[in-house]
Amino acid sequence: MTALVLYEPPAVTPLTAKLRVFGFPYSGTVTISQHWGEDGSRTGGAVWDASLVLAHYLDRNHERWLSGSSILELGSGLGLASIVASRVGFSDVIATDGDPAVVKMARENVADNLASSSTEVALLDWADDAALLRLHPPGRALPDVVMAADVIYLGSMKSWGDLLSLLTSLCRRRRAAQDSSPRRSLARHDGTASAPGDPLILLSHTRRYAREEFHFFKAARRRRFTVVALPDSALHVHYAGNGRNVLYELRWQGDEPPEELDAEPHEAELDRCADST
Repeated sequence: MTALVLYEPPAVTPLTAKLRVFGFPYSGTVTISQHWGEDGSRTGGAVWDASLVLAHYLDRNHERWLSGSSILELGSGLGLASIVASRVGFSDVIATDGDPAVVKMARENVADNLASSSTEVALLDWADDAALLRLHPPGRALPDVVMAADVIYLGSMKSWGDLLSLLTSLCRRRRAAQDSSPRRSLARHDGTASAPGDPLILLSHTRRYAREEFHFFKAARRRRFTVVALPDSALHVHYAGNGRNVLYELRWQGDEPPEELDAEPHEAELDRCADST
């Protein structure tokens, strides 16, 4: 079995830099300290393209986010996207990661970039449903937006079930809360409305192998999610049209007896690619 190569040299170089500075039209400058391989950290010790794509999406759509909205980031790494989320107006931001070393690094970056903020950085194991309850105790609303960057890659396949279970739990709880106290939902990118109370789920992905998406889509459909790719125009111009970076919205279909869900438009192509990779 060959090792998973995430990027070919020399693209690895920015990942090992100690300091990276990012500029956003609305959010301004964000300076991130990277710690590649330090304190036992793995890939979470650097900023990857998918995180930057997600941060730019939040920044470019800053007028779209409702005042007082809350957001939860899964697999936040060093905290870039959550820092931008705080700057574009989300009033309650939780950045989470499953690596304790990376959580410590993210806290430092949040403190360095946000003078005063309600942004929280926390350890979260996707398989620990009780941990989600601890993050959102009674009185703290479940997130309006859930986002994640670069969590679909072959090395993480074992955790996909935990990720989708966590998202399902969030959607169920939001819908249950809707029954007792109406929850607002942020509109999808195409302007259509989600089910009452459903969170907006954004997933930023860097394509490396076609079979990654193929198997993730398959797992998502089993959990009653559809995965909708946003148009290239949603991406920063540097990434739009390169065929490598993509933003998805996950949409939960609920617990009703599953009907035959429509296949993803490019599933047949992915199936062929999966068979050949």
